[in-house]
Amino acid sequence: MTFHIPLRQKSRQLFFLLFFFSMAITGQSWAASFEDGLSPYQEGDYPKAFRLFHDAAREGNVRAQAQVGYMYFEGQGVKQDKAEAARWYRRAAEQGWVMAQYNLGMQYEEGWGVKADPKEAVKWYRKAAEKGHAKAQTKLGWACAHGLGLRQDHAQAVKWYRKAAIQGNATAQSNLGFAYSNGKGVKRDYAEALKWYRQSAAQDYALAYHNIGYLYVLGLGVKVDLVEAERNFRKAAELGWAESQYMMGMGYLSGEVLPKDNAEAVRWFEKAAAQGHEESKKELLKLRGG
Repeated sequence: MTFHIPLRQKSRQLFFLLFFFSMAITGQSWAASFEDGLSPYQEGDYPKAFRLFHDAAREGNVRAQAQVGYMYFEGQGVKQDKAEAARWYRRAAEQGWVMAQYNLGMQYEEGWGVKADPKEAVKWYRKAAEKGHAKAQTKLGWACAHGLGLRQDHAQAVKWYRKAAIQGNATAQSNLGFAYSNGKGVKRDYAEALKWYRQSAAQDYALAYHNIGYLYVLGLGVKVDLVEAERNFRKAAELGWAESQYMMGMGYLSGEVLPKDNAEAVRWFEKAAAQGHEESKKELLKLRGG
């Protein structure tokens, strides 16, 4: 038996078939996705990637919104515009996208594209920190320790530093070591301080090396060992830490642990002075007869 489909019904079926087929082959025009922009972005075609991410972002794709914010911030494929970056980060942040929350916090902390606002920075850092973002936890710990945008609370600072430190964040590990070394928010414990400093230093975090050097100079939790102190100061100095560069200069100037070498002292003082280190500038003036 043959079934005859009326011409009008055939036309209607043909219309829907063409409609669904067109959606299948031109999906990005009606449902742009974050993935559309990935290949051109990875290939370095930022203008094309930006257009595709922007299409998806306007349709509400949270990952694309965060990426558009990043590209505006960096000026990738679009003229750099940090205010526009903040607007897109906010869209993603309000939907709970952790990296956008952290980045928006950074913009409010630094005043990039928005008016600097410590309270607003802390608000976004906290949202990201509560989701486990280690950098946000470190930033929130710092804000607690220094009373930036909220009441100073060293115990809370230690809490957030520890969360980030356990995740391997070198800055948090060094800050937690400092808290133990100085009894800020936690009972003073030089052995615990050294433990965290060492974990941070293992990631080449300059300040951690510097602080280990001081523990050995002063014999805090360890025996006084000026050779070990010098080794750690040197590592920090080579990583660019100005105070350690000054210590190296003083070491060569005094000749107590290092061989006396005024030229080498000048070299280290100059490195520190270039970063604005005032004591190094004074030492250079003395050495040059100023």
